[in-house]
Formats: sequence, structure tokens, C-alpha cells
Amino acid sequence: MKRVNRCIGWLSAIFPLAFAGTALAGPLAFYVGGATSRTDIRVDQIPNSPLTSWSPTTSGWKVFVGWHPISLLGFEASYRDLGSESAVTSANVIDYTITYTGHVHATAMTLQALLYAPIPVRHLDLYAKAGVSRLRHHTTLDTQCAPVSSLCTGVVSTRSAGGDQSVANLGAGVQVRISSVALRAEIEQDLASGGDPRQASLGVAWEF
Repeated sequence: MKRVNRCIGWLSAIFPLAFAGTALAGPLAFYVGGATSRTDIRVDQIPNSPLTSWSPTTSGWKVFVGWHPISLLGFEASYRDLGSESAVTSANVIDYTITYTGHVHATAMTLQALLYAPIPVRHLDLYAKAGVSRLRHHTTLDTQCAPVSSLCTGVVSTRSAGGDQSVANLGAGVQVRISSVALRAEIEQDLASGGDPRQASLGVAWEF
């Protein structure tokens, strides 16, 4: 009987600690925030061009709103600008220079569920994220020929590619809470066909 009472005593001490580290939760526990990011866009490029293997890394940003109804589970919606980037390459053909200029821009609207780890560390939260993104990207390729002459006919062009698709999204993060403000570091990846944009971000959230 003493052993049973001792076990109950240990459990009574451990369970409050396990939930002490999780963010404030409840039916009215909402938060808003924003972040800056570094993104490896990694989307499909225009076929049969010198930029087919181009995988731009650029700066982006995101804004988000969230709801944390219970200690271990939350929900979040975000708009993410994955960034835009340009690249230029050229090739010499006889006495002419052909210049290729590529540009890519990608965005995503994302809905996620957050699972918080029950760690016994006050003011620190570790969490995993999973959800779905509406991913949109647009790529253009502008081809120029110099010096301009009749030999450039059929070379000068502007082509584009892109589209939008619904894809799975996975991520993880850590945050440190100071009163109603939380400082966040996260990494997320959209599992898109032909390219998996990956975004690492640093941001701040305000809980109310």
C-alpha cells in the first residue's frame, strides 16, 4: 500500500511539471504574429532552358493567426511569401550573345495543426506542425539577342510557367514566452510535386 501511495505521489508531482512548459491554452487562447524567413524555393522551372536546374534561395516573410484551445494541441493559419529571385546567364553563338533572364516568385496559404511536446520547462515550447498549403508559383524566362538583327528572329521571347496546387505541409518549431509575447524559430516544408519549398523563419507572436 505504501508503494502505491508513493507512485501516486510521484505522478501527482510529474503531471503538473509535464504541462508547465506549454503555452497558455483555453477556449479563448488566440495569438497573432509575423516572421521573416529564408527560403529555398525549389519549384519547377521552365523546361528546355538554361535555368532548368536553378533552385533560388531568397528572403521571405509570413503572417499568422492561431488558436490554442488545449495544452497539447493548437491550430494555425498563415500567409507565406516564399520570396522572389532573378538569375541571368548568357551564351555566345557565332557573333551574337543570347541572354537569358529568369524570375521566380512563390506564395502559400497554409492551415496547420500544432502538437506541443509536454516538456517540464516553463516558458519554453517545442511543437510539430502538419497541415495543407495552397502553393502558388510563377516563373518567367526572358530571352534577348544582341546585336539585334534578322538572325535574332525566333530567339527573342518571353516564356512563363507556374500554377497553384494544394500540397501537404510539415514543420517544427520552438518558442520562448515572455509574458504575452513569444519569440519563435521554425522550419516548414511544402511537399509539392516537382519541388519542395523549404522555409526557415524567425518571428514573434502575441498571445491574448
